[in-house]
Amino acid sequence: GSEMCIRDRPYTLQAVNGGGTWAGPGVDPATGEFDPAQANIGLNTISYSIPGACGDVQSITIEVFATPIVTTIVDTTIDVGTSIILTTTGSGGNYSWSPNIWLDCGDCESPEATPEETIVYTVALEENGCISFADVLVTVNYVPAIFVPNIFSPNGDQNNDVLYVRGQGIKTMTFLVYDRWGEKVFESTDKDDGWDGVFRGKKMNPGVFVYYLEGTYLDGSEFTLKGDVTLIR
Repeated sequence: GSEMCIRDRPYTLQAVNGGGTWAGPGVDPATGEFDPAQANIGLNTISYSIPGACGDVQSITIEVFATPIVTTIVDTTIDVGTSIILTTTGSGGNYSWSPNIWLDCGDCESPEATPEETIVYTVALEENGCISFADVLVTVNYVPAIFVPNIFSPNGDQNNDVLYVRGQGIKTMTFLVYDRWGEKVFESTDKDDGWDGVFRGKKMNPGVFVYYLEGTYLDGSEFTLKGDVTLIR
C-alpha cells in the first residue's frame, strides 16, 4: 500500500503485464492513472485484472488523506507598539509560522504578534504529510510622536517621579538634561531609562532644567526637540 494527499497530482500505476484493466476508486480503467481527488478519503483498494489469465487479479491499497483545514484572522490593522493574537483554528497537526519574527511562538496555533512594520504572516498546517496554508496581512499604523513632560516631581509618591521621553516609533535617541549652569546631569539612549532627579548620588534641588533630545524614527526620519523642564518636590 501507499499514501497520498487528496491534493497530490495524479499518479500512473504500473503493471508488470500489460493488457489488463484497472478498477477501483479514482483510477482510470485503461491507463491506470490514479487521481486522489477522485478517490475516497481513507483506504482505496485498486485492482488489476488480466483477461483470460485464469482470473488473475492483483490488488493494492492506497490511503488518501484529507487536506488539513486551517483558518486565521482576517487582515487587520494595529498601532505600532501594540500586539495582536493571530487566532487560528485547524483540523489538527503541526503549525509553522513564517516569517518567524515579532512572534512569541513560531509553532503555536495562535501566537501573539508585535510587528514593528507591516507584514504578511503565513501559517502552515501539516498533518499526515499534507499541508495547508493561510495568510494574514497585519498593517502597522505608524504615527511618529514624541514629547517630554515640562514638569516632574521625584518625591517618591509614585506619581510622575521619573522624567521619561514619551512617544512611539522611536528607533534611536539621545536624551540630555542640563542644569542652569550648563552641566550635564543626565543622559539616556532608551526611553525606558528616565531621570529620577538624582545627580552624582544627590537629589537635585527644585528648579528649571534644560533638555535636548535627538534621534531617529523607525522609518529613518530624524527628530530633534529641546525645551525646559521644572523639577518640583
